[in-house]
Amino acid sequence: MLRGRTGRAPNRSPVRLLPGYKIRLVSDIDSGGGVIWKDGGMRIGFDLGGNSGEATESISKSHVLWREEQVVNGQQLIRVYTRAHHLVVSIPRLNSNFESKVRSERDVAEMLLMIFTYDQKFPYPASPDNTEQ
Repeated sequence: MLRGRTGRAPNRSPVRLLPGYKIRLVSDIDSGGGVIWKDGGMRIGFDLGGNSGEATESISKSHVLWREEQVVNGQQLIRVYTRAHHLVVSIPRLNSNFESKVRSERDVAEMLLMIFTYDQKFPYPASPDNTEQ
């Protein structure tokens, strides 16, 4: 069973998964991360905690189409959409980042709906059917 430095089991998810989405968690010494995906749909890569930094700050201004900041659940979220159709979301105080190539408004909506439920303590159950080790 995969367990990170905090002892999280793989049947927990940092976000509430929408129907059809699966998650693969990975962890190393000081951080965790993984990928959320839907067969035939988008893939969201994420880095959580540790020294992840703020991914939105590393994007060159010439590549940015828009940038928005918002407070959700008491946390500042920074969203950047690039010319290459990548949506990058950083939660600076939690050293957490999410990134995906989005192909439609639905992809944007689904990604944000899941990210807005992010919880550092991984309270969301994920069934064995939608987790991978």
